[in-house]
Amino acid sequence: MTTPEHIAMLNGRTAAVQAATADLLERGALRSDGHTVSAGSTVPGMTDLQRAIHRAVHNGAPCVEQDRDVVAQLDLLQRDCVRRGLLHPPKRQQGGQRVTEGLAVGAFLFIVLSVLQVPGVVIFLVLLAVGAGTVFVIRRQPAKRERRTKQGIAALQQARAETGEASPLGVRVAAFGTRPLLLAFPAAAVLGWPLVDFDDPMVQAQRWAGGSGGGYSCSSSSGSDGNHDAWCSGGNTCGSGGSCNSGSCSSSSCGGGSSCGGGCSS
Repeated sequence: MTTPEHIAMLNGRTAAVQAATADLLERGALRSDGHTVSAGSTVPGMTDLQRAIHRAVHNGAPCVEQDRDVVAQLDLLQRDCVRRGLLHPPKRQQGGQRVTEGLAVGAFLFIVLSVLQVPGVVIFLVLLAVGAGTVFVIRRQPAKRERRTKQGIAALQQARAETGEASPLGVRVAAFGTRPLLLAFPAAAVLGWPLVDFDDPMVQAQRWAGGSGGGYSCSSSSGSDGNHDAWCSGGNTCGSGGSCNSGSCSSSSCGGGSSCGGGCSS
C-alpha cells in the first residue's frame, strides 16, 4: 500500500517529515500553543517515522529532520520507495571522486617520469594532459536525472487529483506542501519550514479557473526546473519567485538530498 508518507517522499525527505508531523498535529500527538510545538500522548496507528518524530519533539531536538532516529526512518522510507519503483536509486558517483582519481593518476605518472629522468617540460605536458582529461570527464557527467520514476510521477499526480479539502491534513501536506499545515497550525512555523506549495501547474489552473484557490495555490507562479535538484517537486513552489495568497513565501532552495524549503541546514 502506498501511504501518504510515500507520496510525501516523492517531494523530498523533509516533505515526508512535514506530512508525518501534520498528521500528528491533527490527531493531537503533537500540540501547538501558538508559540511552540510540544509532544502530547501517543495515538494509535502511528508509523515508525511518526514515532521517531514524536520522540524527537519530546526530547527537544532543535531540528526534527536531522534527528538520528528520524534520519534512520527516512532512509528506510526512501529505500522502500525505490523498492516500490517510485524513485530511482540515489546516484553515488560524485565529481569529487573523479578529481581524487585524477590526482592519484597524476602523482603516479609524476613519480614514474621522475624516476625515468624524463625532461621537466615533458612531465609538465603529461600532467597538464591528465588534468585536462579529468576536467573533461567531470564536465561530461550526465545531468542529475529526475529521481521520481514514471510510476512515482503517476502516483503523485493521482494523489494530487484525489486530495481535497476534506482529506486528512497529512494527506494534503504530502501532496501539496506545507501551506495546509501552516494555515491549520501557525505555531508549526517554529519548526523552521517556510510556506511551500508543491502543486501541479494544471491542477492550479483548474483551481484558478474554478474561482477557488483551495488554500494552496500561489498568486504568482514561479517556474521550477525538475532537474535542478534530485528531490524537488516537478510543480510550482513558493520561493523567491513570488508571493502567496496569504503571507509571503521565504526563499527556498534544494541541496544535499533534501527537499525544497527545509528549515535546517544540512
